[in-house]
Amino acid sequence: MQKRLAVVLLASALSSPAVLAEDVKWDGFYIGVGGHSSSYDISVDVDPAGKIPHVGSFIFDADESKKALDFMLGYKHQLGPVLLGLELRPTLGGGVSVQSVTEQDLFPGLPPNFLTVVVDQTASVKTKGTLALTAEMPVGNRLLIGGEVGVSQATATLSGTVLGPDFFTEVREDWAMYNDSVNKTALTVGLRGTFRVTGDLSVVARYAQTDYGTFAVPVKLGPDLVIDEKLSPAEVTFSDKKFSIGLMYRF
Repeated sequence: MQKRLAVVLLASALSSPAVLAEDVKWDGFYIGVGGHSSSYDISVDVDPAGKIPHVGSFIFDADESKKALDFMLGYKHQLGPVLLGLELRPTLGGGVSVQSVTEQDLFPGLPPNFLTVVVDQTASVKTKGTLALTAEMPVGNRLLIGGEVGVSQATATLSGTVLGPDFFTEVREDWAMYNDSVNKTALTVGLRGTFRVTGDLSVVARYAQTDYGTFAVPVKLGPDLVIDEKLSPAEVTFSDKKFSIGLMYRF
């Protein structure tokens, strides 16, 4: 749905002349409010170097969606037929939290679930907001079509434990643990369209993508696991695809 809307808006811009009537004003300061739906892609590699016995490079992937509220504060300046702008969009709410509990056989040749290793972890991601430079062109007197490039910030958290076998007791061995969070800032690119409803009130729709890359989480060796090497950090990779729509008022 989001990609289809972006294609329709872009096709309209390319097939229509840029006409801006003298009595139509788009430039100036504006405020607004809206909502967005984010699709987060999260990948976690607990032991990329394969140093924890029988865990190896264990990876889990998640694709979760969440809705949140956006606020807008911006300014547009007309330069010839093009409107250049700067827009700040703080985000309220949203974010996702994904838990993964995986149990693996310690000795695959023995009966299932005889002795197992458990990896229990939770990954969370929450977008804080976006600061974007915008460029738009008018299509008639009611529609602007363009794009944006900027930076978005998000907070990512990873916590978890690796538990060894219980050896026929009710208490599992404590092999490893990790817990850390980081604020990541990354490049955001997207398409946008603005439709004037009446006077200075407009509807704006956007589709943007942000790749936050990878951050490392130190893994602490537990008291029940004896190995000669230091454990390598766990790795979290995440990205965000966002579709948003809202109302903006120029003043």
